[in-house]
Amino acid sequence: MPHRTPSVALVYAVKYRWLTTDAAAEQIRRALGVTSIDGLLWQTALEVACAIEAPRASAPATA
Repeated sequence: MPHRTPSVALVYAVKYRWLTTDAAAEQIRRALGVTSIDGLLWQTALEVACAIEAPRASAPATA
């Protein structure tokens, strides 16, 4: 299975849709009908998504 499209979708979902990395990955796996995705590109996308998400977790919420 090619990993480019799911990898791009993961980073997009975290960066522009404000999903968590875990939630985005789960939705992508569910949409593809698979239980796991592996490969270097997917792992790199997970790392990038986590890096995008990290500052949000430490930023104080605003009203």
